[in-house]
Amino acid sequence: MGGAKRSILAGSMVGAVKIGFAEERKVRYARISPALLMGLGLLIAFASCGKKKPPEAGGEDDLLARVGDRTITVREFVGRIRYAPVGRGAQSLDLASRKSYLDVLVEEKLAALAARAKGLDKEVDLEPTLEEVRDQAMLRELYLDRVRNQVVLPEKEIEIAVKRATEELDLAYFRAASEEEAWWVRQRILEGRSFSQVAEERYGRRFSEDQFRRRIRWGEAEPALEEVAYMLNVGEVSEPVPVEGGYYILKLLGRRQTGISPTNEFRSAVEQRLRYRKEARLAREFAERTLRANPVAVNREALDRLAEVMQNSLREETFPTEIDPSWLMSVGEEFAWRDSVLLEVGTEQFRARDVLTRLARGGRVLRLDSLRAIPNLLAGMVLQLAQDEALLQEARRLGLEDHPRVRRDVAVWEDYLLAQILRDRLGEESRFRAVVDSVRAKLTVTVFETKLASLDLSAARQTSSAAWASRSSALPPWPGE
Repeated sequence: MGGAKRSILAGSMVGAVKIGFAEERKVRYARISPALLMGLGLLIAFASCGKKKPPEAGGEDDLLARVGDRTITVREFVGRIRYAPVGRGAQSLDLASRKSYLDVLVEEKLAALAARAKGLDKEVDLEPTLEEVRDQAMLRELYLDRVRNQVVLPEKEIEIAVKRATEELDLAYFRAASEEEAWWVRQRILEGRSFSQVAEERYGRRFSEDQFRRRIRWGEAEPALEEVAYMLNVGEVSEPVPVEGGYYILKLLGRRQTGISPTNEFRSAVEQRLRYRKEARLAREFAERTLRANPVAVNREALDRLAEVMQNSLREETFPTEIDPSWLMSVGEEFAWRDSVLLEVGTEQFRARDVLTRLARGGRVLRLDSLRAIPNLLAGMVLQLAQDEALLQEARRLGLEDHPRVRRDVAVWEDYLLAQILRDRLGEESRFRAVVDSVRAKLTVTVFETKLASLDLSAARQTSSAAWASRSSALPPWPGE
């Protein structure tokens, strides 16, 4: 690669990397909905929940059922029911309904055993799909160990956040493209100009002052902006506040009490948001350290040529457009450099074909506004892939492939896939049911009804924004952008 290489560093760690599928010819049966993908084994729930420990009653490894030598745990049940059709009201399911859904999982274990007995696990190559599952599970454990478990929330910090969350700020703001421009804006404001006047001077057209005002509450803006805003006195102008892609100048116009009572539920929501923010910051820092220890290099020439192929495959008049991930696979077949090394992460090398395959498996729909956006979009996707791979290398170095929860998640997925393969092979539901019942008759199936009845399923509806009002971005770019 020689001079065509350049080092790059990622700026943030992905909270959740989507699990992809093996190629169609290898695992024809692995057509799983995105919702179920997210639910199986709680493979990506670690990044969306703000609590340190799983909220399931009794701990995540408690058993709900035994099926021969197979088991169904609380963790698996909650993870699956969260995204199942019944999961919308899962927390209120009566015992009969819970037993009915648990029997679906029992049936899955029985079907997987029947599939293995028929040798279906040898006929179909499941490993590419299970490798994706294993990678995702390792990332979760890495996140738990190096990010979530490192978060400390002093009581004083929580109290400050709760106090701020009961206030609303009236702000004037200006987003500048550079630090130099931000200082220029601040000086004009201190001289007595309004934000709209500064914008008119900067861009040569008229603006209304309302375009530069916004009311915000704690938790709605970027933490760096909020930290400065809540420290300002009324009438005070901030120094430039760096954010991704620019700088803000803030002026506090006023503050008022929202009238919200800091109940236990409200306090819990504030604490959860505070924990999530700390996790996000630690995650970014951890990703940056990991990438510095695993140098990343991109074949710039190959990347530019790939961008050209992508641009030539589209027409300008089709924009804006959304492109299905499978399109990346078709582009890869046309790319003359498909077998050239496009990316190096640590000691690992990835051909252009490998990169496109992994990007396609990520399942991300591409939003394109113009042909000119393709090079930057492609570079960003490759950079994200490099970051994920660096984190996976760190997970492997720590031996997380052998972590009990990682092994468990892979086993859960394998059972699910084998059950689907058996169902497809048998065709008729009556034949599938007969095979499952024959296996059930030969095994001992035990359901722990007391545990099932007392299980707290409220986790089936929790997200990172639980109990928190959702509002639009507090400080969007100024109207000139």
